[in-house]
Amino acid sequence: RRSGTRILMAISGHGFFPAVSASNTLRQLETSQTRATNVGGPRGHSAATKPSGTSRTSGGAVAAIFAAGLWQVGRKHKRKHLRAKVKMHAYYEVTPREGCAFGASVRGFSVKEALDSPEAMEQIRSDMYKHRLLIFHGQTDLMPEDHIKLSEKLGSLDHILHRPHPKSPDPRLLRVANDDREGFMSVGTSGWHVDGVMLQAPFAAQTMHHLHAIPGGDTRFLGMKELYNSMDEDFRALCDRLWFVSGVGEDLQQGEGQMSLLPLVYDHPLSDDKTMCFHLGQTYCLGFIEEVPLNAFMEAFANVMTRGDGLLKSARAQLQKLLVDPSGNAPSQFRFLPALPVQESIEKAIDSMDPETRSQAITTVEWQRGDLALIDNMALAHVPAPGTQTLPLVSGLRVFH
Repeated sequence: RRSGTRILMAISGHGFFPAVSASNTLRQLETSQTRATNVGGPRGHSAATKPSGTSRTSGGAVAAIFAAGLWQVGRKHKRKHLRAKVKMHAYYEVTPREGCAFGASVRGFSVKEALDSPEAMEQIRSDMYKHRLLIFHGQTDLMPEDHIKLSEKLGSLDHILHRPHPKSPDPRLLRVANDDREGFMSVGTSGWHVDGVMLQAPFAAQTMHHLHAIPGGDTRFLGMKELYNSMDEDFRALCDRLWFVSGVGEDLQQGEGQMSLLPLVYDHPLSDDKTMCFHLGQTYCLGFIEEVPLNAFMEAFANVMTRGDGLLKSARAQLQKLLVDPSGNAPSQFRFLPALPVQESIEKAIDSMDPETRSQAITTVEWQRGDLALIDNMALAHVPAPGTQTLPLVSGLRVFH
């Protein structure tokens, strides 16, 4: 379930500010470490886990918007690291990817046969979050109903983010292809992204099952922790203050669509590492909100200058409620930033990584038929390679759910 359709139906009617009001409820879930998880595909994947409650620890408001998802994995797994190149498990061998800080492969194991084993599924969940990208090769026997069952084992499919393609065997599976007669095309190609950013609690995990693969139909993955740590100090401090505003729909001002307000930087709920949530495609990013610290004098001055503008005061008050942290603290002031300059700065930070950091932070997966990928959507961004759009007449058919 990898990239996704940018076609969004008109989901509940929210205006600009009410559209993100549910975030306060989600923040409260973080304090009780709620275990609710949702699986479903944002833009093109069939099993994505919707998290609920992460914390962002920046100098301003603390975000607790979209939590971990799959808390049942257990925090006992979060700091274990692979000491050997190949480690034996009770059910399969895991081989880490060479030269990259994340990613691992499993061969000679049937996910289909493991679906009814709670112990095997626990191992799979644990390894997915441990390695961030876990690829089971040769899963040609995995049927659509098995894919749905796997998704339900990881979380739930309670979301409405995409319409089904006529060729999709199940409306909950987003079918992606390089032929519009076989699946949706150009899904996820507009830039680096995590899936489900238009949701108030984006997906925690996602899956991709490749029914047909082609040469050059690769996917690139980016480690958010590595990206954040590679940024210069000033830009990292700016990112700590930013909130990502996402939205899709016909008329967002009239409530025809879906919007979200998410922390650009937050703490991964399982690893405690700094991670990020963004979409660098212009279609999905409406802009950013920066928390701006003010001294007492300037805050009083700002209140006096805006006291006659009821609409502005209402908007500011609503945003302050949305940006409140679990302790009740909220930034006194904030400003809106246009999408493109910030997106370009993030893109520049990715492109300017030194070769050693880049090799650790970015990996390219050359898919084979039957590959099933389980992805920690809270820890990795991804983007399809240009070759994914090559027409079947040139490279053959590419299809995945």
